[in-house]
Amino acid sequence: MAVRYSGGPIVSTTFDASSRTALVDNLKAALVNAGWTTVSGNSGDWKLQSATTPAGHAIRVRLYDPGGTNVSARMRLLSADEVVAPNGDLWLKAGSGYTYRVMANKYQFMCFRDGEFNAMGTAWAAGVPWTPSWHTPARLGWAVSASRSDNETSARESWRSRPFWGDCAHALIYGTTGIYTASGTQHSSYLQYLAPYKASGLADILTGLRWPNGSILIADPLISHAIDSWGNIGRMVGQLWDAVIIADSTIGEDAIIQFDGNSWRMVRYDTAANYGPWSLALLEPSS
Repeated sequence: MAVRYSGGPIVSTTFDASSRTALVDNLKAALVNAGWTTVSGNSGDWKLQSATTPAGHAIRVRLYDPGGTNVSARMRLLSADEVVAPNGDLWLKAGSGYTYRVMANKYQFMCFRDGEFNAMGTAWAAGVPWTPSWHTPARLGWAVSASRSDNETSARESWRSRPFWGDCAHALIYGTTGIYTASGTQHSSYLQYLAPYKASGLADILTGLRWPNGSILIADPLISHAIDSWGNIGRMVGQLWDAVIIADSTIGEDAIIQFDGNSWRMVRYDTAANYGPWSLALLEPSS
């Protein structure tokens, strides 16, 4: 297939998350700059809609400050028509000194802290994928957080360290079905990007993943997740926008690489190459 460029604004910027309200207000502003639309809301509680893909899919997210003594801001996933809405929160920590990077286009976004890969409630992502013309579900969308609670204290698997979002909260939409889990303990259902598999897992981790001149193998970031019920096997649903996966997880922390005449930020960093070397890279704005 090919890289699926969104063709719209690309945002890669850091923002203040010293309070829950600052987090949701600043993220809202960044998403609007990336081509999302404000549906409704006021400071501390916003509902936003992505652009509509060429296949006719879009999502809405609610970003809000729940108030009280909570540590984390909240996100909820809804279909664009709000007919399907997985019933559950996704958490992202706020607090003194907290700064997040958001990488966004008009169809998807990911938030994380630069230099932090052992995510304890400090990564969020949501989007609607590119789909081939023959794949025509009525609705599509996904949202995840590297957390299982308001004040996550355990490391959770996310695209910062793995090809998948692991034992953490997922909200998924497929057709007329909305799926939510706060714990995500069923491996078969995880949101993941799909990487080529080497025939011999016993060889050096990079065996066969370089051309003779040292060029790195690059592949399409197809994604899969549960589509009918949590715990059932995931199915391929489409491809991430403005993204590639690269056969190297040790290039460097949040390194910027060049490919296809563009700059890309390496999202995953895992020197041990646990679960394989394949790393997600997202498009940076052009200079």
